[in-house]
Amino acid sequence: MVGANVESPLSGTCHTRSMDFSRWAGIRDELLERARREHCVNPFPPARVLGQVVELLGYQLVTDPELGEGLRAVVDVVARTIRQNPRWSPDPRRCTPARLRQAIAHEIGHVVLHTHELMAGVRSERQELEAEAFARVFLVPRQLMLRSRRFRAIELSTGRQRSNQVAGLADELWVTPELVWVRLRELGAVAPIQSKAPAMRRKRGAQA
Repeated sequence: MVGANVESPLSGTCHTRSMDFSRWAGIRDELLERARREHCVNPFPPARVLGQVVELLGYQLVTDPELGEGLRAVVDVVARTIRQNPRWSPDPRRCTPARLRQAIAHEIGHVVLHTHELMAGVRSERQELEAEAFARVFLVPRQLMLRSRRFRAIELSTGRQRSNQVAGLADELWVTPELVWVRLRELGAVAPIQSKAPAMRRKRGAQA
């Protein structure tokens, strides 16, 4: 079993140079189209249809309050389940639906990218970084973000005004502001925290 911890990192963009964002975006788009066609739902924002996507992958999404403190979600590739814990923290302010959705998308990333490795008992930091990056690509598609009126406002604003626009975009996408900030940096819309190879990040992210 592999679990998404409450402190799972979001800011690992410096480790994503070799990740296939374009292929992952294609997988996302195929899953969203299947959700629209087979479940007759609007798949945007993608966070809206995580349950349907889990089902399309042949898994069950199960609520398990006994999962353990600090664990938001865990995938079991043998039992074909993703167990979620809506009350993973003793601090109720941390137990937001957006954070839980992000954890479920992380576990979907493991299913899509790592099933064979997990079945063989292989666990690695690379898998966690890839699953976290896949969750970002899945939950915040580039084109969906670009279509938001807030995207241009984010590019033009600074300070508190920019933070407010990011929070508003996060609400539109049903995700956390922290996740939106990382996606903005990956797509080159705001200056990266780490300045290594920003042009490469823009090129890669433009396809996702």
